[in-house]
Amino acid sequence: MDNNLQEKIYDVLTSIAGLTQDNVFYIKSDVNSKIFPRYIFSSVSDVIDYDTTDKFEEEQIQVSLFDQFQYNNIVALKNKAKLIEDTLTKSNLANTGTQKISRCKLNNYRESEYDKIFQIDLTFKVNLTKEK
Repeated sequence: MDNNLQEKIYDVLTSIAGLTQDNVFYIKSDVNSKIFPRYIFSSVSDVIDYDTTDKFEEEQIQVSLFDQFQYNNIVALKNKAKLIEDTLTKSNLANTGTQKISRCKLNNYRESEYDKIFQIDLTFKVNLTKEK
């Protein structure tokens, strides 16, 4: 993931109420972390060029949300997932660094539970216009 894009996503995520520099991480956080809720984002695919003139590309970005498996926490996490989706898919990512985001769309939503930890994975498809 381009550093400018990484910083822009981090800035957008930390602009959401409840997401701070203390609970938003890039790529990973300590597996034994006691920070709940926590949010981790990363690129989940290599950049794919989809135009023969090398002007456009696509990247898949995943945001994972974690909290303890309790009813109130699950409801709050689902609400936060909706806020993250709304925030990332609006114009907040436009004009990012060396690449301009032409579109950011939720591509996949998944919920799971493991060892009393509830997890939501949001995968976004980001279309980038390369600047020459």
